[in-house]
Amino acid sequence: MTATDKIEPSLPSASPALPGIAALIPLLAIVALIAGCFYFVKKYREANAPIPRSVFVWVAPQFALLVLATVSCFLQAAGTSPVVFVVVCLITLVCGILTLYVHLPHAPKAEPEDSSANNTKNSSSKQSSAKASPINLRALGIDMLVIIGAAALAFMAIDLPWSEWLFPTNPLSIAIQAAVLIGAMVIMLSLCQGHGGGMAVLVLICAIIGMVQYFTAQFRGQALLPGDILAAPTAAAVSTGYRYVFTNNCMIALACASLAFFICSFARPVLRGGKSWMRVLGRLAVSALIVALGVQGYTSVNLRLDYDIVMDYWNNSRLLLSYCEQGFIPTFLSGMQSMPIEKPEGYSAEDAERIEAEAASAYDEAASQDQNRKAAEEQFEAIQPNVVVVMNESFADLSTFEDLWAGYEGPTYFNSGLTGTAQRGNLTVSVNGGGTCNSEFEFLTGNSCAFIGYGKHPYATYDLEGVPNMAQDFSDIGYATTAIHPNLASNWNRETVYEQFGFDQFIDITGFEGAETLHSGVTDAATYEKVIDVLEQSDQPQFIFDVTMQNHSGYDQNNISADQLTTYHSDALDDEGNRQMNEYLSCIQASDEDLEYLVSMLSELDEPTVLVFFGDHQPYLTDWFNHNIYGGDTDEILHQQRMFHTAYVVWANYDIAGNEQNDMQSNMSLNYLGASVKQIIGAPLTERDKANLTYFSKVPALNPFGYQTPDGAWYDLEGGPEVEVIDDMAKVQYLRFATYVQ
Repeated sequence: MTATDKIEPSLPSASPALPGIAALIPLLAIVALIAGCFYFVKKYREANAPIPRSVFVWVAPQFALLVLATVSCFLQAAGTSPVVFVVVCLITLVCGILTLYVHLPHAPKAEPEDSSANNTKNSSSKQSSAKASPINLRALGIDMLVIIGAAALAFMAIDLPWSEWLFPTNPLSIAIQAAVLIGAMVIMLSLCQGHGGGMAVLVLICAIIGMVQYFTAQFRGQALLPGDILAAPTAAAVSTGYRYVFTNNCMIALACASLAFFICSFARPVLRGGKSWMRVLGRLAVSALIVALGVQGYTSVNLRLDYDIVMDYWNNSRLLLSYCEQGFIPTFLSGMQSMPIEKPEGYSAEDAERIEAEAASAYDEAASQDQNRKAAEEQFEAIQPNVVVVMNESFADLSTFEDLWAGYEGPTYFNSGLTGTAQRGNLTVSVNGGGTCNSEFEFLTGNSCAFIGYGKHPYATYDLEGVPNMAQDFSDIGYATTAIHPNLASNWNRETVYEQFGFDQFIDITGFEGAETLHSGVTDAATYEKVIDVLEQSDQPQFIFDVTMQNHSGYDQNNISADQLTTYHSDALDDEGNRQMNEYLSCIQASDEDLEYLVSMLSELDEPTVLVFFGDHQPYLTDWFNHNIYGGDTDEILHQQRMFHTAYVVWANYDIAGNEQNDMQSNMSLNYLGASVKQIIGAPLTERDKANLTYFSKVPALNPFGYQTPDGAWYDLEGGPEVEVIDDMAKVQYLRFATYVQ
């Protein structure tokens, strides 16, 4: 199947934003709802009856949705048609008013003349009925309708925002998603002792997930993955750099939620009579039973193998298509089942140790004849140079997208101004548009995400205590180690991971008070000044890992000054595409200038220092380029890999022994870069480093989508001429990583 055989899904598009005056519609609805609340209170006071305050809890969500609609108009974020906007506001208002109406006090029914006898008779009848039936059949019937209705609306609330299809195309997926939602509704109803508040919360969660899925796909070009849930704090921390616009589908999903809240308010306890604790235990027993059956069902089947429910990780568009065809819940559950790291076929610890030892021995044999390596080792031991690593946010040379726009030749200083480098080249990475922590992980540990699985974020998923890494390696030979990131320490769980990796200190956003900012945060230059400060504060050799921030997406912020904004144009892009691309290229131009500034400062530094500079991933925009402009590619792997490469450079302010520093080109994947840097500068190599360098000679690049051989050809991970090497690498990584975290 070629990249164009499948129908590529498109996100529901936004209409032109409604003007601020449209806020009058939800504002009038809010006024009407408030008036309804006052009328509600008035009627209860007239009836001299206690006001049921729980009713206002049910009205509150309707009120909140109307407030959201109002605010979205003022912020130009209501990208809906006027008709849809009015209808959604009307549905929300009606649901709120009806909630109040059905709970109004009613006049007592007239009693017959012989009321005493009738009352005695009716009372006796009711008591007899209660004794005969501990289950309120009328409430049971109502609750069943409520559960089905709420589940159906939750179904639409979770899928509608990001899919143009009302329901998945796979009937089995529809059944699974419906069953999960109905089961969850029953559990929430039971846990809340027969009241509908729990179901309403579940509907709200579904609506939020649907919105997050939509905005994730819009801003990052990606669908939600199981690992993203664990990374939610990071996503929240960087979410302010985007412009949020609610489409028709988003508003309709909110209307579904509003209607579901109204329906949930009708839920009533089914059990009656008996001891209260017995009723509580009965409901808990029902919940426990459903949970047990659900867990049993989930663990006893493989959704991918048994029911062909898969996450198509091949590219972001096809991943979103998986969700569209199969629904959010079944697809997500299938992805969760793949979270554990699979043990390679035929794996044993003894065999993996033997394989690693053989690869390390092969390196030692070759290195024993390498005079350049010996010279570098002697020099390193004598001078112990500082090692400064800059992982630059979204830095990539997009001139590699041939014929996309005329005149763009990539970052000028990086490509042609920075000369005399020890090594440089293209860098194969495992993520696109986001997932920065995976690039960090590959560089610092030497492990490849190819053997972990696409969509997993090791920083957020695993306990990395004890996992071998570069920071610890340099610390073991007497280096001070510092991590720098000008944003929240909690992003990608860095505050924990860096401590587990053995960094001596972590300078986060709190260390950049008053720093200059650009686009999405603190400038690259400000972090470089911090690097120089760290280098000058100690005579101890330093290993510094700097993760920049300014180039972070999105690229529709319109916050680049006119004198900095580039003006490149591509006929292949529409006006909005060109505008976003120029916002990105302006950031890269600033990064390029700041790199020159860093090199100039390091050149003047009276300490031997090595600089390693690389980009973590391409911007999410390239996913669109690739699949819309280069969709005719017949080679699937090459088509995919176009989006998964950046660039790197290794430079030093001194003459590295054994290295001519003549800008030698060496293309590789990121998992090899750390070992390669150590090799160049003569730093001590671990057995894992040596094995990696041996594998590099046979498989110079790999990621979750394939591997490359020295002749430049790409192959699937499960085939090709070096599949045995791939198998060996998988076993060694399972030994040196998976056994630490599972």
